[in-house]
Amino acid sequence: MEYQSSVVLIILAPFLIFGMIWLSRVLKKSRLWKKTSSMEFPREWSTILEAKFHPYSKLKVDEKEKLHHKILYFIQTKNFTGVAGFVITDEVKLLIAAQACLIIINLKTGVFQGLNNIFIVEDAFIQNDNPINSATGEPLYVARLGEAWKGGPIVLSWKAVLEGLDSQSSKSNVVYHEFTHNLDQQDGHFDGTPELPSQGQYDRWAQIMGEEFLQLRSTVSHHHRSDIDPYGATNEAEFFAVCSEYFFSQPSLLERHHPNVFALYLNYFKIDPRLWY
Repeated sequence: MEYQSSVVLIILAPFLIFGMIWLSRVLKKSRLWKKTSSMEFPREWSTILEAKFHPYSKLKVDEKEKLHHKILYFIQTKNFTGVAGFVITDEVKLLIAAQACLIIINLKTGVFQGLNNIFIVEDAFIQNDNPINSATGEPLYVARLGEAWKGGPIVLSWKAVLEGLDSQSSKSNVVYHEFTHNLDQQDGHFDGTPELPSQGQYDRWAQIMGEEFLQLRSTVSHHHRSDIDPYGATNEAEFFAVCSEYFFSQPSLLERHHPNVFALYLNYFKIDPRLWY
């Protein structure tokens, strides 16, 4: 009997250890969430956001409070690393966190759970060594401004981050794009569909996004002009991310040309960016 009990304990030990580690992490995050809820948001940070992040000044008081809380938690829980000599400052962290947290300001998904590391480079980057394609004579890989790896870090070009903050001239925003990819991955799939509360909403999402994606792909394949970045025709995940950029940066354009997508996003993100412009 004692032998059998020992065998059972040996078998269960890894699961018990894993469970204890998981519970410890959950409790630690819960305590940090409560702690950051009572922290005062630095006045100098508000000044920076007022000057450099256009939507911030348009938010309601309660929305700012929610954004402040999520920014503080985000900065406490994510590791920011500069690549190739890029220097991480509080302003770098703040401007990235503010944009990322804006897209989840009214979502109950957690603050990008599972994401621990954010790497920042000065300009565009190549994700691998870049050999020449012998068939075309061109470099095999193109330079990128951002990258969201499944289950891994997010990589951002600081130059692209700053360009995305210019709401008057930019339709693209690398932070909205890459962090939308992270939302997409929260259910374990990278397919252009985030976690939704009901089967009916999944069905509606699949119908509208599927039709719009195929329309964009057809437009691009026939070399016709599109009001959506052709990169969105790459796959469903990129379509979701590209349309999210338009939703937060150019909402009236998305509403005018793709009203069904706009309505879908309005329901999902639970915020109306039209009020900011």
